Amino acid sequence: MSDASNGPGNTYIRLCKTLGKVESDPEQARVRARNIRLIEAEIRDIEKKTRIMELTSSSDQKLVRKLLEKRKTLAKLEKIQDQRDFQRAMRITGMGLRVEEVIRFASVSAIITLFLALAVSLILGIWLNLDMFMVLTIVLGASISIPLIIFMFILNYPERLARDMELEAFGSAPEIVNYMVMSMELSPSIDRALQFAADNAQGPMASELRALVWKIQTREFASTEEALANYAIELEGLNEELRSAIYNILSASKESSNDTMRASLRRASELVLTGTRQRVEEFSASLGMPATVLFALGILLPMIIGSLLPMVSMGGFDFGENAQVQDDWLPSFAMSVILMNLVFPAFAFFYARSILGRRPGIHSFAMETGDSNFKRRFPVALFIVIVSIGISWVFGNYMSFWGIEWSISALIVLPGLALAIGYLLGSDGYKKDSVHELEKLEDQMPDMLFQLGSRLTEGKAIERALEDVAQSMDGTEVGNFLSKLIGKLRRSGMGLEELLFSGESGILTNHPSRKLKATMRLVIESSEKNPEIAGTMLMSMSNHMRELANTDKDMRVKLRSTIESMRSTALFFAPVIMGVTVGLYRLLSQTFGEMNGAQAMPESYFIMVMGLYLLMTVAIIISFCSGIENGKGKWKPDVAVALPVSAIIFSVTSLGALMALG
Repeated sequence: MSDASNGPGNTYIRLCKTLGKVESDPEQARVRARNIRLIEAEIRDIEKKTRIMELTSSSDQKLVRKLLEKRKTLAKLEKIQDQRDFQRAMRITGMGLRVEEVIRFASVSAIITLFLALAVSLILGIWLNLDMFMVLTIVLGASISIPLIIFMFILNYPERLARDMELEAFGSAPEIVNYMVMSMELSPSIDRALQFAADNAQGPMASELRALVWKIQTREFASTEEALANYAIELEGLNEELRSAIYNILSASKESSNDTMRASLRRASELVLTGTRQRVEEFSASLGMPATVLFALGILLPMIIGSLLPMVSMGGFDFGENAQVQDDWLPSFAMSVILMNLVFPAFAFFYARSILGRRPGIHSFAMETGDSNFKRRFPVALFIVIVSIGISWVFGNYMSFWGIEWSISALIVLPGLALAIGYLLGSDGYKKDSVHELEKLEDQMPDMLFQLGSRLTEGKAIERALEDVAQSMDGTEVGNFLSKLIGKLRRSGMGLEELLFSGESGILTNHPSRKLKATMRLVIESSEKNPEIAGTMLMSMSNHMRELANTDKDMRVKLRSTIESMRSTALFFAPVIMGVTVGLYRLLSQTFGEMNGAQAMPESYFIMVMGLYLLMTVAIIISFCSGIENGKGKWKPDVAVALPVSAIIFSVTSLGALMALG
């Protein structure tokens, strides 16, 4: 499904080839094969003895238990020898790694992480002035848990990536089956249907179909039927609806009656649409608890701990017997940074990724948003950061506002940083507009096909039918496209197919919508048939496309209702709560300071810790919401808008809380 040269996992592949470089050991494989043969022979002997005892109406429980143990051992050895899951992951991801390389890379990474965890935890324990028992507990816990987590994460990465790619690929299953069905309705050729779907669909599953076409051409499969049947077998247990749809299409290709063939094709479309809809509904229903946990542990709990943690250096909170809490707030600041800016965001990020990993794929409506042009935008973003830092420095040094000058300076830096990051992630406005126009054009294509089919059934020529549809849909995106097409047809004197697809000069050659290209190819091919037959086929295609579009919309609505509260929480609720926390921190630090003379972390430092945590949390939550609603790769525009908005709300709320509670 993926090309290793430009697909996901590039860094992982390079690290495996570097840190996990190991020569293959054929002797080890031969030893495993010999052990498998020996155990198989032992199992046959035990089974023979068991059958003999059954004939004599006697039994030996020890023999039965030994047989079960041998079978379990054989299953483990065969699993190690075959590595079916790993090999399948390599085929799907295109990584081309050996299992020995992955194990070596995971082991080396775990060892490196072990030494780093030992060093960092020991230094932090001593610096924070913890007692020896606490230091040893932290060192022991970090040296066991962190390397183990790293080892398992690296070892399971290929199979996890393969599962994610499969889920994403299945999102385009309704579109691909729809293309195959429409092609079969025009011409009952399974070869042509597979080629048409592979050429006009996009995404990982389309890449899989193109790989099937290549295997057929290179005679790896004797026929298209064999290739599709083999692909259907691989789908067992992964996507039963798609598997059944493929079998129905294969069955339709062998039908002699048009009515029976179309019934099988309709069943194929209904199966894959129903299956995709059920998967999304099940995922949407299961989002309640994970979303609540993500919100509680990713936002609420860290905010509570973040507001209390700096108080450990004041008013009786003591890490050790000899801790100098009155004069040194740096340990509590370091602990705040570690927890608020490293541990909690990392937990929220990986937990959100684990939830997204279970999201079923949904067909993408139009082309993806444009590139953020990072290199071109970076100088402007850097300028924004420098200006905000300069303004905050001048404000802190030369202004006087009730002793909160540096707090206000920190509240100036955060929106500047958020605006710079948002500018880096944002895409050009004209690209956003073009994406919106393209989505509307694709949404209007079923109506265009239905009207065009109606005109053809009246006996009109294809050019005249297109002109009538352009007039009736005037003012819409698809109507504008057809009007331009009719105008060029009249001026150029070219045929419809030549005008649309002739080399680089074709209107649709470089058009971003694959769906429009596929639709117009079907229109051209259907126009070559009897007008009434062509019109009936186009109206049937319109129904297929409308069902697919409605399924897309229904699924997005179901998911949108689930994550809307999380988006509003990240944008408004979290910044307000954290802003109020800043005011409470100022009030508590003043109160404790007056009571026992304890020195607290400066407010400006606390604001930066909480502000950076807010930006990371907002980015994680908004990208999570975007991933749930739209799929992977669509999060940048949403995060680009959310970061400055949440930072401004946090700064305004914090300033009000500082003035009200200080």
